[in-house]
Amino acid sequence: MLALSDIPLRGLPNAGLGGLTLWPVFGATNQLLAALALLVVSVWLIGSGRNAVVVIVPFVIMLVITASALLLLAGQFISATRPMLAIVSAIMLGLLGWASIEAMFQVFRKRPNPSDIGRVPDNNEPAQSAQNE
Repeated sequence: MLALSDIPLRGLPNAGLGGLTLWPVFGATNQLLAALALLVVSVWLIGSGRNAVVVIVPFVIMLVITASALLLLAGQFISATRPMLAIVSAIMLGLLGWASIEAMFQVFRKRPNPSDIGRVPDNNEPAQSAQNE
């Protein structure tokens, strides 16, 4: 649908050029997907207690480059009066921020001690309530 959104501006004979307009957004979205894959792997490595620096550094680099590219694209689409493509770029930026914040919550959340999982408390130990977790 977005590929055909340039019909009112270019006319029907040039309608096939919408893909060229959409290509930068597709490229940035593809890079965003790669950055999110690195984010998932880094959260998994941190959660399993392994060294995640080798994944976090490329993630941060891709995050900065992709976010700046999407910001530039959104600015270009706004100045070129292409609101649909600017909205798609803004949605991609929002999803990138949301996924990054959720990953930070996942990394810094309180985890139970692995030795306590599945252990039945003694009669002398007070039972933990669900509110203390």
